[in-house]
Amino acid sequence: MSDSAVPNPTAARLTFRDGGWVLVLAGVMVVGIIVWAFSGILLGHRPIGGGDLQSYAFDLSTCLVPRDELVPSGQPRDFLRPLTVGPTMQAAAMSEFNRTHRKRYVVTDDRIVGVTIGGIARAYPLYILEGHEVIEDTLDGVPIVVTYSPFCDAIAVYDRRIDGVTLSFGVSGLLRNANTLIYDRDTPVPSLWQQLDGRAIAGPAAVRGAALAPIPNVALTTWADWIALHPDSDLPERDEGNVRLYEGISYGRSRRSATLEYPVRSLPPDGSPLKSPMLVVEIDGQRTAFDVQAMRRVAVDGEWRTDVRGTALVFTLPTGDEAVARVRAADDRPITVIPCFWFAAWSTLGIREKQPQL
Repeated sequence: MSDSAVPNPTAARLTFRDGGWVLVLAGVMVVGIIVWAFSGILLGHRPIGGGDLQSYAFDLSTCLVPRDELVPSGQPRDFLRPLTVGPTMQAAAMSEFNRTHRKRYVVTDDRIVGVTIGGIARAYPLYILEGHEVIEDTLDGVPIVVTYSPFCDAIAVYDRRIDGVTLSFGVSGLLRNANTLIYDRDTPVPSLWQQLDGRAIAGPAAVRGAALAPIPNVALTTWADWIALHPDSDLPERDEGNVRLYEGISYGRSRRSATLEYPVRSLPPDGSPLKSPMLVVEIDGQRTAFDVQAMRRVAVDGEWRTDVRGTALVFTLPTGDEAVARVRAADDRPITVIPCFWFAAWSTLGIREKQPQL
């Protein structure tokens, strides 16, 4: 055998200096994610669900919707853990925070969910919601739950109190019409609730006909638009231990895709894109869907006005993200606002028309 054929024992050795640290770091990250995902098992708590419908262990004998419309997501209960808001930071401190941290928190065009109660304005970055889907908070003494359903890009915020009892919610792992079903975690027999309309659809709360009261005047908009409107707003302090989790979860590709990831009972026949962003506005118990892209085509200086059942509405179409809009009543009366895709407004909320009709 010639010298050139003799294996070199050092030729395939990757050192830290050569970049071996990258492989080590990648291995540590993989192990960390596995430990995080299976921490319940490691601590002796087996996850509930993840298989067929029965594996989620909800009492469906009282289900108010056809049971075959409930679909497992493939993930167990609370695979995404609810976030309880603790300390907050002022919006005015964001520039300094971003300057002094390697990972910026919120920037100009980021989407946020804005909530105002009793003069207190608070923003919840959407990418934080993507990592939890349920955020529990208290504003001006009102216990609220901020919810996000990623596959229909739906935001809904509710008062967590039912009959004087403050509930705590989690992600059930089940869907209906691609919409997240949440559940009340601290009750002896949990109930399932629809994220889009806050209605209990199975369990003791469904038997009582319970529904969560929506928080009015919720906005899905950009960070720049929100702080221009509410410069005194605050937002939850970011949990630095969850930054990698937030970076690893994104539904941008799903939002851009025309494909529905889960079964939907019925779909709008009008031929328009199923994932067109809508603002659903409820006035006097009746809901109307407003097509964000259509409003942009008729807006003047980023604003469009219309009248619904005697209520004048003013829509603002911020720059920076063409999928967002916010709305208020011209007389500042409280109105319920639910941002979501067109297919969700049709299939779950039962809306059959959208405005403006161009």
